[in-house]
Amino acid sequence: MKLEDLESELSKKEDDDAFYLEKDREYRSELNIFENYSPEERDRKFGKVPATVYESMMMFESNKEKLKVLNDGDVFNPDILKSFMDSQLEKWSNQLLFHIIPDSMAIVRESVKLHDMKDDTINELDSVNWYSVNNLRLELMKDSLNKKSLFTQLREAVKDGNFEEASSLQLSLANKIKELKNNYNLYRRNII
Repeated sequence: MKLEDLESELSKKEDDDAFYLEKDREYRSELNIFENYSPEERDRKFGKVPATVYESMMMFESNKEKLKVLNDGDVFNPDILKSFMDSQLEKWSNQLLFHIIPDSMAIVRESVKLHDMKDDTINELDSVNWYSVNNLRLELMKDSLNKKSLFTQLREAVKDGNFEEASSLQLSLANKIKELKNNYNLYRRNII
């Protein structure tokens, strides 16, 4: 196969026939795929991108036909792929337990109350903004007798080997941390 043939194959449009690649997909674009395509178009044309390591590893499970390609000619065998998946899940678990959770906890702890109710510059907006920040802090990090924090739930899911739950909780954690940062910035900006 010549270089031009490879470039043509990789540059094919959705529904174009191809020698090796899937007909109903595209594999490259000169356009910015995040600005020029809706999320639905992007997923249809280029495939849904896994959001966590667990989702990436589950691609092996959900794409049995594609998995056969890896097993052809004994390039990879099921034991090697299983070992690879296990090692990636172990590495991801450690990343969650020893980096992502502690780094996120630091963000929660740094999001401190900056006002004193005795201060005459404080108004109801400051109180409302702090309330939203503090509620997120509590949801993320504070266990109670009735409810476990998001950090505790994630830690337990990882330790129990419930990777599907851990994946879902990781996505929730990322969204909550982003919301906390945004809310804290709004709160902090209004404090004199």
